[in-house]
Amino acid sequence: MGSFFHLVGERLPVKRSILFPRSHCIACKQPLSLYEMIPIVSYAFLRGSCNHCGTRLSWL
Repeated sequence: MGSFFHLVGERLPVKRSILFPRSHCIACKQPLSLYEMIPIVSYAFLRGSCNHCGTRLSWL
């Protein structure tokens, strides 16, 4: 739930949809797959980096 609330808090003030576009890597803009959006598990599995470009990801 915390990840979803973070997304809502980030997108609503700038009037962006909370459903579309999907979450993406900040560096390469590649949309995250469903398994990459599982907060703690995917961060640990991917060792804190983007699966596509290798850029380090923020905890948020």
